[in-house]
Amino acid sequence: MRPLRRRTPQTTDFTANVALIEKGVATKEGRFLVRVLRTLTAQRRRLTKDLLARLVSQYYAQDVGRRDELLALLGAVRAAGAVTPRRNAG
Repeated sequence: MRPLRRRTPQTTDFTANVALIEKGVATKEGRFLVRVLRTLTAQRRRLTKDLLARLVSQYYAQDVGRRDELLALLGAVRAAGAVTPRRNAG
């Protein structure tokens, strides 16, 4: 039996969801958005501050002003320690 390896969060799942959202908006098809909504809970658990920073840098590569603004906000949140993962007690 192979030992279980902890899966490292990849940006591919998140970028696939962004593509589905854009496709759903462009075609006005709700089924693409429903597919994204089904995956949000699992992805939210895997999302870290560093992964979010990578996603912002990747998605806003051409829009430097917006990218820097979002990364600055993320840095301010990191410094304040305001974002902490919550676990359901029940």
